[in-house]
Amino acid sequence: MNKIEATKFYAGSFCCCRTAEKSSASSGMNEGKVRRLQWNDDNMKAAMKAVTSENMSVSAASRKFKVPRKSLDDRIRGNVAHGKKPGRTTVLTPTEEDSLIQYLLYMGERGFPLTRTMVKAFAWAIAKRSGNDDRFSQEGPSEHWWQLFKKRTFCTI
Repeated sequence: MNKIEATKFYAGSFCCCRTAEKSSASSGMNEGKVRRLQWNDDNMKAAMKAVTSENMSVSAASRKFKVPRKSLDDRIRGNVAHGKKPGRTTVLTPTEEDSLIQYLLYMGERGFPLTRTMVKAFAWAIAKRSGNDDRFSQEGPSEHWWQLFKKRTFCTI
């Protein structure tokens, strides 16, 4: 992996694919709805501010800023922390995943890209070293873990 590919690889791990725009092809009863994770954090912050400081209703703010009404309501009530990702936490912590990515880049830049099996073995070693080896099964990271890790971090490959 050359330096340009490594930069694309590393930059891709921080890509965000959220947009607040609706498809022009959408029609019917789903026209006013915003798809899951298709809203912008800035819009959510603005909607929260409008509800808390400008006394706008949650429904009106959700329509105006194009954010899901229930998500906005959950954040206003304190049920969900703003900026927190939905779903389960990852097996490796963000710091551990970053160190694994840095090692992948390091080896790739030197002409020794790691195979899928090697990446899974290194991930298991990182989990064992941190005392959390019970987070993986007895066989180590699964193929499903690899696919999700790749989806989270390798957006451009």
